[in-house]
Amino acid sequence: VLGQRAGAVAPSDKIVFGGIGIGARGQHVLSKILAVQDAKFIAVCDVRNERREEIKSMVDKTYGDRDCQMYDDQYALLARQDI
Repeated sequence: VLGQRAGAVAPSDKIVFGGIGIGARGQHVLSKILAVQDAKFIAVCDVRNERREEIKSMVDKTYGDRDCQMYDDQYALLARQDI
């Protein structure tokens, strides 16, 4: 059972993040968020495709999956009910 392991956090207890326009400073903050067990970063928005790809790659590599969603429209990200 997930809750019985030392330090395990149930998915429903995690703080869920998305980011818009993550530049150099934002990447530093994101690296800190990715290190927090109680947090999950799930979506990135940027008008620059190369920046979206860079952040998605960083997030997916950290979590060992490909679940981070990419957006080029901030309103689409903000419309998500899970963030």
